[in-house]
Amino acid sequence: GHITKYHAGWMNYDIPRKYSIGFDTLFVWNAYWQEILLQHSTYYTESNVQIGGVLRKPKELVVSRKKHTADSQQLCMLIPYESLAPKAEVAYYMKQFQTFGMQIYFKVRPDVSVEMQLKEYGLTGQDVHVVHILSAEILSEIHVVGGVYSTFLTEMTVYDIPIAYFETSLTLGIDMVEHGIATRVTQHVTKEDIESIIKNHT
Repeated sequence: GHITKYHAGWMNYDIPRKYSIGFDTLFVWNAYWQEILLQHSTYYTESNVQIGGVLRKPKELVVSRKKHTADSQQLCMLIPYESLAPKAEVAYYMKQFQTFGMQIYFKVRPDVSVEMQLKEYGLTGQDVHVVHILSAEILSEIHVVGGVYSTFLTEMTVYDIPIAYFETSLTLGIDMVEHGIATRVTQHVTKEDIESIIKNHT
């Protein structure tokens, strides 16, 4: 999963290295995760952290992401089920996006019943497009990914899809905003805000 400054077990804050317990070698996905770990940790250094590559081979998108523009078609947002997210707060965002005429794709987890996941967000199968398996075809339809903290969000950067970070009472994912990976949106979000995230994504 992703690494943040809140993961004390990885960071060993203020514990001398000789008293710390860790791996002889730790493989991370990419240079970003290596940078975060080296920035905060007192145990892991350039000598024992190596870049191992992405967890899963990226899917080849059917349609070029550059062809998606906010002006040309209905906006589609992909939102994953996040175990720790404040569900009612995220549900509020979903309802806001739907009032803008946006299509919500809801990525469910395989280890929790779909009914339970929908219920936690106050959704029905008719409210959103339920996604069980994230195919290349579905990814090609998505303009923006939104959420609170999960590894799923950062994994979407592989596909050059912009990320909207929902401001909620849980701040675990704020690093994504601070490091320029995601754009923060608040409960006062407008359709123009989402269009701006898409249009200004580089």
